[in-house]
Amino acid sequence: QLLLRSLMEIVRRDPDKGYLSDTLWVPKNAINAEALKRALTFDLSGRGNLITTLRLWKETPTHLICPRNFWSYNEALFEIVDCRPRQYETVTINSQIKLDHKMDGGKLVPTGEDVQQRALDAMLASPGGVLQLSCGSGLQ
Repeated sequence: QLLLRSLMEIVRRDPDKGYLSDTLWVPKNAINAEALKRALTFDLSGRGNLITTLRLWKETPTHLICPRNFWSYNEALFEIVDCRPRQYETVTINSQIKLDHKMDGGKLVPTGEDVQQRALDAMLASPGGVLQLSCGSGLQ
């Protein structure tokens, strides 16, 4: 049985082109590969001052694979082939979650804030990224 981790595993890659999927495949001959590696490598200290190296890149013989939003695609000095899905199945989500509400005396009441709603609106308007809010901070 064949298990594909991503569409990129079945795309024949031209060494002179970049490829965009869940990652960005950057042709090594179009960039300073060592500089890109350094920009995406971080040393993290942990318990007992042990250092762990975090590498946000992988390497093939012809490409460096990096986070897809590392730089703007229209600023790249090489052609980028978009391998992302063209369409997704439409799904209707009906949620009973009330944003910017809290429990008060056993009842759910509005907080008067719009922090959660603004975060949701920003996430839905964004092409990608990370949504980070303080969990459990609540409003007193």
